[in-house]
Amino acid sequence: MVALRLSAAGAGTQAQEAGLAEVRALEQQGQYDQAVARGRELLKQFPHAAEIRQRLAKDLARNGECEEAASLYPAAPASGQAASHRETVIGSCYFYKSDFPAALTHLKRAAQAAPNDKPGALLLARTYASLGRPEEGIRTLEGLRAGRRDDPDVLYWIGAFYDQLAEQTYQGLAKSHPDSYLVLEIQGDQFLQRQKYDDALKSYEKALEAAPNAPGLHFDVGNVYWRMAKLDQATPELEAELKLNPDNAQANYELGDIEVKRGEIERGVARLKKALALDATLFEAHRSLGRAYLAEREYTEAVREFSVVAQAQPSDHTIHALLASAYQHLGRTQKAQEETRKYNELVKQQMNDLERKEAAQEANPATPAPKN
Repeated sequence: MVALRLSAAGAGTQAQEAGLAEVRALEQQGQYDQAVARGRELLKQFPHAAEIRQRLAKDLARNGECEEAASLYPAAPASGQAASHRETVIGSCYFYKSDFPAALTHLKRAAQAAPNDKPGALLLARTYASLGRPEEGIRTLEGLRAGRRDDPDVLYWIGAFYDQLAEQTYQGLAKSHPDSYLVLEIQGDQFLQRQKYDDALKSYEKALEAAPNAPGLHFDVGNVYWRMAKLDQATPELEAELKLNPDNAQANYELGDIEVKRGEIERGVARLKKALALDATLFEAHRSLGRAYLAEREYTEAVREFSVVAQAQPSDHTIHALLASAYQHLGRTQKAQEETRKYNELVKQQMNDLERKEAAQEANPATPAPKN
């Protein structure tokens, strides 16, 4: 009789494991409706199996069936990992249904039960942010961060919430002080990011009219002109910026680049060296400095500067062409050929990539935008 009972128990365990394996396979395929249906069948067959109950609750939560998911958990323990797990699952259900007040209720309970539980804390912080309270999301994650200073998920969401907070501050400022030079400068930055240079220029120039001595605004205007290759207009603005802020590395670089392009090599080299002394990561200043040395036939120095850029940006085909030219002038034929080979390979790769993109667009043409 005992043997029969043991045999039956073993068979029951095997059936549970087989059923759970089916559920896990369905979950991996993203077939949560079927996973829920199979989980319900298993729970009827094994009503006291905690793992089946918990997995079914998670799948119900994924499907947005929050109340049924909650009903599968036993009476709530006052604290601990079990309480945190239950409240996180239910809170996540409401979160993904965009019922943020309900999510907040459960996720705050989860945090009280287990303050250092990362999944629950991350979701609680995201819920605060979704409710327009990013500062509380930041506080939540700063508390979690104490033991996870380099955790990429925690750092990412803290950064995202600071961005949201900054945007809220900007929107409030834009409503209350629409003519503030700070608002106009931010608008210019947004246009610049989208390469809408004419619009960026208008915003920056308005900001400059409002605050002619504010550091950064002359650079903003000069930078746009420089990007548009309007060097004559860029020069006085960059010079004005450097009178206000002589240690602006980018302004020193752009003005030095203009001077090199105009053939004012000595002044340009001095300016570029200063830019690099202020910010060694300005790799384009190394490129411009290399061009200056190339123009002055100082080929060894040109190779040195171009090599810095090539190491930082190995997929940039133009720098390999510049290196090939410098090596050729030095009589280092093998190195010149090697850089020429790299240049040709990168150009060929870029052409192939472009052809693939064009073929993909022809195979799947985008729907034309509706006309206004």
